[in-house]
Amino acid sequence: RAARATSKLKTRQPLKEATIVLSHTFTSMTQSGLRVNFSNYQEMISKHIQTLGEELNVKTISFALEPDSYVNYEIKPNFKAIGTRYRESVPLIKAALAKSDPKVVRSKLSEAGVFRLPLTSSPAMEATDFADLTWDDIEVTLKAKEGYAAASGRSVVVVLDTHLTPELLDEGIARELVNRINGWRGDLNLAYEQRIRVTLKGSAKLEEVATKFSEYIRRETLASELTVADLPTGAQTLEIEVDAEKATLSMHA
Repeated sequence: RAARATSKLKTRQPLKEATIVLSHTFTSMTQSGLRVNFSNYQEMISKHIQTLGEELNVKTISFALEPDSYVNYEIKPNFKAIGTRYRESVPLIKAALAKSDPKVVRSKLSEAGVFRLPLTSSPAMEATDFADLTWDDIEVTLKAKEGYAAASGRSVVVVLDTHLTPELLDEGIARELVNRINGWRGDLNLAYEQRIRVTLKGSAKLEEVATKFSEYIRRETLASELTVADLPTGAQTLEIEVDAEKATLSMHA
């Protein structure tokens, strides 16, 4: 959800794939105190893959060990954290981190929880001192490459494939139609089990999607009929707009 929000993707827009990226040395502690690694974490997630896919609104979920194909990392010091410990060395830490490979820094932190950063007072000098930095000392941010959205924890990155095919876009519109119809049901205080008949008249795109996804829309809205045609005379109507496409709905029991 954080990855969707970053890329301003609608919650109801289906996506092709989510990839869960873990470091080679990933370990995590469960609430019961069980320490898990990449293999059994993947096994645990796989047991709930359908539910997770529905929650993320993606067609497939995969696992990977390297995030480089999807994201770039940026690192900088957490000045508040290192200021009290290193004081006069803060400028050296800032300069040394700027020259460090973010991938290496994150990898070392994931493996050992500490990254030993060599410090020098000038480019010509060899390192004469070190700063042992932890996750709290470094701010790691990631920027998704084109076509992806991502959010990360210390050892986990979740990547969403944001490439939208015409099929995915149409399904997103169908979900928006379901949302509009069910919202109208709520406004009319219809009983949960109340069956309805819906007619839609509007733009070519909305009529096309309503026809294409008729079975899905009817199932999700408890509609016994979904007709794409001129509206019945005297029917109660609702004007809707989905992605700049407009239509009018009528509903009756």
